[in-house]
Amino acid sequence: MSSGLHSSIVGADIHVPYRQVFANSTARTGDATVYTVADLYKTALQLDTATVYYLSSYSPTTWTAITASGSGEANTGSNVGAGAAIFKTKTGVDLVHRTIVGGTRITATENTNDVTIATTAEINTASNVGSGSGLWKDKSGSDLRFKSLVAGSGITLTPNTDDVTIAASGGSSFDQRDVLLYDHFITGSVLTERMGIYGWVVDVSGTGADLTFLAEAGHPGILDFGGGSTSAGRAGVYLGNTSVQNFLLGTTQNQIDLEFLFRVNSTALSAVNLERLCIGFGDTFDAASGTEQTNGIYLEYNPSLSAKMRLVTSNGGTKTRTTSSGADVVAATWYRVVIRMTYPGGTPTATLLVNGTSVASHTTNIPTAGLGIGARLDSNAGTEPRFQLDYMLCTQVTSKET
Repeated sequence: MSSGLHSSIVGADIHVPYRQVFANSTARTGDATVYTVADLYKTALQLDTATVYYLSSYSPTTWTAITASGSGEANTGSNVGAGAAIFKTKTGVDLVHRTIVGGTRITATENTNDVTIATTAEINTASNVGSGSGLWKDKSGSDLRFKSLVAGSGITLTPNTDDVTIAASGGSSFDQRDVLLYDHFITGSVLTERMGIYGWVVDVSGTGADLTFLAEAGHPGILDFGGGSTSAGRAGVYLGNTSVQNFLLGTTQNQIDLEFLFRVNSTALSAVNLERLCIGFGDTFDAASGTEQTNGIYLEYNPSLSAKMRLVTSNGGTKTRTTSSGADVVAATWYRVVIRMTYPGGTPTATLLVNGTSVASHTTNIPTAGLGIGARLDSNAGTEPRFQLDYMLCTQVTSKET
């Protein structure tokens, strides 16, 4: 044991952090040295456990082991959420994290305190140009969605590697167009029974009923129909009657279009004044007032039933009526109407188009009898209803006359 004076310590005892040595706990607890208050907190090394003790009491002699207090954190790392993991593992005291690498069209830029992740990708959309029907529909997420093409009657669509071929199909398709009738009503006289290029029959009956010509810029040859003011009044023109019909529409492969331009006066909007307006194909335009077509495909306007135009097909007196999906009829407004009978094979279809838009169509009660063409107004007892007819154009598209 050293004396504790630094000046007297020599050799291996210099800077030794304890004052004395015990071989084991027996030597330490059996130590008979008499200690005083001056020895308190002196240290001793117990060799078998390499433990340093300090003298915490000299009476009785008590040696207390010197131990370290507190401890460091046993850290690790983890990833939360469902995304790609940034933390990888712990190696010793090192928490190892993955680095961020930019993929296709992505950049990762290391800054002083953060990392900037950016994209070089374009935020794409699409649009339709021109005045035709658009193929672009919308964008759903990253998907640019386009409408598909659907082949209509007589059309085939063939998808190729880089394009789509649109062609008219063979067989029952329509491949020849003929103008069957075109009359602007600028010849003849409405005062005679026959008028126009084709000798239209003039049918006027009832008190005050009349048929006259109107002059209007841009509309040569307007016929003005007045039904008079009695319930038996009527005014009309027609080609073909109950005995003679020139059109057989529902039994052959063709398409027939009857186009005309018409308008009504304000008095014709009331069911008090107008019973019915009928323009198109039919077989009884020469019948008594109030008589409907027994066979026909025609436009009907009857304000007691609807404020809209209706497409009517009649086969032997059994009728199908489809109300237009368009707007109500408005007075003093020209309407360009096409009554279309389509029969490329299969089921024949009747369609009503107004100003270029299909507004009604059906496939039932298509007439199989011969038909004529005509226009007729039937009055009720009230203020005289009137309507005007500008022209009649009838065309066919057929493979029967090639």
